Amino acid sequence: MAVSAVADRARRKAVLVRAVLFFLAWCALGQVGAADLAMGAVAALASALASVHVLPPAAFRFRAGAAFAYAGRFLARSVMAGADVARRVFDPALPVQPGMVAVPCAVPPGPLREAFRASTSLQPGTVPMGEGEAELTLHALDTALPVAADLATDARVFLNAFGPPAGGHA
Repeated sequence: MAVSAVADRARRKAVLVRAVLFFLAWCALGQVGAADLAMGAVAALASALASVHVLPPAAFRFRAGAAFAYAGRFLARSVMAGADVARRVFDPALPVQPGMVAVPCAVPPGPLREAFRASTSLQPGTVPMGEGEAELTLHALDTALPVAADLATDARVFLNAFGPPAGGHA
């Protein structure tokens, strides 16, 4: 199959998948009647077409089981980190060593890295501040914690769920 035919097929698939997701989001907004469904379908299709223009489909995989594992890790780490931050706030000694930490990142630059950065920004105790080709710079509440090891594990689990196909690039 010619490269342009493969790209066209990927684009049509991306429009379809995104339109369905946008339509489901529209329906989740509240009570919808027949006229609302029609308008939602039009809005979802227009949004999908615009999104494919702004963010063309990239080669990646989605593995549902691995995505659930990532979600579970994310939730568990969020609860543990939130409890740790709360403990530090209420401790009179305020045991913190804030600072910037440059951490190697296995997630390739591009939309996949941006999604990973967005998810790491939701974890209490660290905030992504910048990036290089192969690293992220994080502001950490406590640089004595294993920030690099935690991020490496997060990246591995994230790539297992959403990374490029075997032998492919994002």
